[in-house]
Amino acid sequence: MNKLFKVSLLLPFLVLAGCSNSKVPNTNVQTKVNIPWSSVSKSVQNVTYALESMYNGKPDQTSNNIQVKQKSTDNQTYYYLISITGKFLKQGVKKSASDLSFSILEDGTKVWGLVAKDDAGNIVWQNNDLSVLPSNIQFIGHSENWKGVYDLSGAKVWNKNFSLYGIWEEHQFKLTYIGANPQTVPHLKYTVKSTGGSFSYENNNVDLHKVITSNGAGAVLFPGKNDTLTTTVDWGKQTENFELNATAK
Repeated sequence: MNKLFKVSLLLPFLVLAGCSNSKVPNTNVQTKVNIPWSSVSKSVQNVTYALESMYNGKPDQTSNNIQVKQKSTDNQTYYYLISITGKFLKQGVKKSASDLSFSILEDGTKVWGLVAKDDAGNIVWQNNDLSVLPSNIQFIGHSENWKGVYDLSGAKVWNKNFSLYGIWEEHQFKLTYIGANPQTVPHLKYTVKSTGGSFSYENNNVDLHKVITSNGAGAVLFPGKNDTLTTTVDWGKQTENFELNATAK
């Protein structure tokens, strides 16, 4: 059985609607506690991976290179101080950094105080003007014979003049045959497209009794809630096209 999963990416247009531009909280710290990466919210994890990709890092979902400290302020606002080790690059800066640290609200809606340092602890660059757009959307649609469900969890991060931005997305796409007489077909291929890019999947000897599921992570589609995903399914000698639209999760 041969299986192919392919992703292509177009640079997406960054939409400001829904992004956070709230003030940096008063960081007169009362408490500071080391906590495991697994205990932080998915939104915080997504923003962290987006920031890594923003500076040419390669997100490690095992989190072996990430340390987290939870803090609270004098007005009981909770946030995290996150430190990531790796190799980071910034456009226009020749020197690379090996440590990236920043503060982030516990719901992932605000980032500030980003500092990149080298192995000797010297500051290579700083950024205190970042915008964040978290995303958690489900898209659903169907044709005569197929139903598709695309679940997205991710984040975009960018700086004031849009010269730098990072994207992270985790998605799951489920394709279900809803037509008559499901059987095993010799070959099946589908493609899902948005304004941001596309991904495709194909396989041989596909049993249409089963739900076809694919998972992905990285900078893939990252559609907004007003976007439409176009899906094309080819199986046997048949082809169907249908749209997926955002719905309340």
